[in-house]
Amino acid sequence: MKKGFYIEIYNIDTYPTESQIRETIINDQGINNVEFIDNVSFLGKNKSIIFKLKDGTYEVEVRKIRFWYVLYCREIN
Repeated sequence: MKKGFYIEIYNIDTYPTESQIRETIINDQGINNVEFIDNVSFLGKNKSIIFKLKDGTYEVEVRKIRFWYVLYCREIN
């Protein structure tokens, strides 16, 4: 069964940038636990950020929920 988790971002008013998304993931998971895969395209709101944790590889989907943004991280392998 595939796993997933989410991270809420409350302190921004606009769609998060790639650096904000990466920084949020690092702050949530710990800098030593996250390895980003950089050969993924990054186009506008179709942001595809993929990262590895000890238990698997995850893809990030950004959604706006009411007045904040949520990073949905779902396992892809």
